[in-house]
Amino acid sequence: FVLQYVLSVLKFTYPTLFQGWQTFVGGLLLLLSRKLGWVEISSFSWSAAFAWLPGSVLFVGNIYAGSRALSRL
Repeated sequence: FVLQYVLSVLKFTYPTLFQGWQTFVGGLLLLLSRKLGWVEISSFSWSAAFAWLPGSVLFVGNIYAGSRALSRL
C-alpha cells in the first residue's frame, strides 16, 4: 500500500524521504523484535562496522540511483 501511494499519489517525487521512512520503520521493528526476544543481537566491534561501510554506501547509492531513475520515467 505504501509503494502504491508513493508511485500513484506522490508520483515518486520524494524517493529519499520514502527510503528514510523505510529505514526508520525497519530499525524500530528490529529494536522491538530485540525487546520481545524474537531476535538476539550480540555486541559488535567498530572494526567490523567500518569493514561493512563501503558496501553499505554502495548499496544505498544504488538504491538512490534507481529511485531517481524511476522518478524520471
